[in-house]
Amino acid sequence: MATQSNIESTVRLLSYNPRKRLALFRDLSLTEQVTMFRLLSKYVAKDVAGKLSDEELVSILEKLDPDEASNILRFFGAKKQQRLISKLNTEMQEDIGVLLSFSPGTAAQLMSLNYVFVSNKDKMSDVSQKVKQHESRTGKLPTVLVLESEDLVGSIPGYVLGAAYPGDPVHKHVTSIPTIHYATSQKKVMEFFRRNPHSKAVVMGKNNNELGLIYSDDIIR
Repeated sequence: MATQSNIESTVRLLSYNPRKRLALFRDLSLTEQVTMFRLLSKYVAKDVAGKLSDEELVSILEKLDPDEASNILRFFGAKKQQRLISKLNTEMQEDIGVLLSFSPGTAAQLMSLNYVFVSNKDKMSDVSQKVKQHESRTGKLPTVLVLESEDLVGSIPGYVLGAAYPGDPVHKHVTSIPTIHYATSQKKVMEFFRRNPHSKAVVMGKNNNELGLIYSDDIIR
């Protein structure tokens, strides 16, 4: 397993050796390449992505979250985006298609798809199962959004997941969660999260449907 020191050393090597950058990157394992795309500066990541073959890039994109993969695809023009998307698995194609369909500079372009839906009529045991399935598939602990019929009523805080009794009804543990319209400017989104650090908000669509989440820690460094 790569140590933190080795990871930081690799980031420096890729960042400050432009002539050897591609060769150095190709010498890494797929897991290491995925890690590098998460850590490299936007400039360096764009340089590497632009020199990889479609097959190399698709292998990496399919190991990333849809929102991370979408950020890489935005390095390219529409024609290359569509060519790469067509080579991804069906689930990734659908998720990335949603994320890339919104106008630049809006809240929708900051979205993450790291969440699961549950009904307020479910039991906490049902929630645990959905969370484990999502975590197994993505490697990330999702936010749990609660619906009543098809309307968002809130979320379940992370600390509750390990403490609640499995037979508890979901509605017993619901807390409110802020929402942001998908067309809100990124400037206003940043202002919102500066006032509410370490929080998250649900991005709502034209028909008051849930499109995704924005995590403050992802956009405020």
